[in-house]
Amino acid sequence: MQEHRGPDSILFRNKVGFPVPLDDWFGGDFNQYARKILLSDVAKARDLFNVKNVQKWLKKDKLATNHRLAMKIWMLVNVELFSIKYPDN
Repeated sequence: MQEHRGPDSILFRNKVGFPVPLDDWFGGDFNQYARKILLSDVAKARDLFNVKNVQKWLKKDKLATNHRLAMKIWMLVNVELFSIKYPDN
């Protein structure tokens, strides 16, 4: 039985990232979730990031058109969720 393979141009190409529409998410419904996580009293007390900058960045009109800015918010949300899951002892 012959093994099915895709075209060599796909099988042996360089690794590529998985595109995620962060700007759409954070410019839409996910914005409220990010606000809840990043602007909570616990996150502010942890003092890992500049809250005033995050408040500016979370403006929907900015995030909906700026993937790079949305990526910053994505990373901060992940850091904060990690900090919640694994708090300092």
